[in-house]
Amino acid sequence: LAGLGVDLPAPLAKRADEARPIVVAIDALGAPDEVTRVTLAGGVEGRFIRETVDGVMHWDTALAFNVPVSEAPRREGVWLYGRLPALDVDAWQAVFPAAPAEPQAAAPRDSAPGAAAPAGLELRGLDVTLGRVRFQDHDFTDMHATLERNAGAWSGHLESPKVAGD
Repeated sequence: LAGLGVDLPAPLAKRADEARPIVVAIDALGAPDEVTRVTLAGGVEGRFIRETVDGVMHWDTALAFNVPVSEAPRREGVWLYGRLPALDVDAWQAVFPAAPAEPQAAAPRDSAPGAAAPAGLELRGLDVTLGRVRFQDHDFTDMHATLERNAGAWSGHLESPKVAGD
């Protein structure tokens, strides 16, 4: 990726003048069980599985930071795993503003009957340990977060010196 800048927050940010190797491998290209694996220098790994069930496209995506993505369970939506020295949640929320729910969208395979899903990829959960995290203009240190999003609501557990609980 030499010569290409990536204007995203860390850990995916990259200046155009720096080289950052990336490896992309696609298994079963075009088949119903296609799997794409990505390894980006700096400890970032991804696994992207796209399936069409009853005419509806579903994504099972795992992004792992400084841990092998192979250890991540397969789940619908986008899931984050691993350890990062720092994460600016506010900066990432600015990149992906909240989209309105689309009542016509198909429900995820593992959701309750009648539940609707937003279009496209959706961050559904995370299990991450962060040295520093910025969220809603507040700074936290030594945070472990295990969170899951269901029907638009987040639940889970946070553990850090400043905040802890479900």
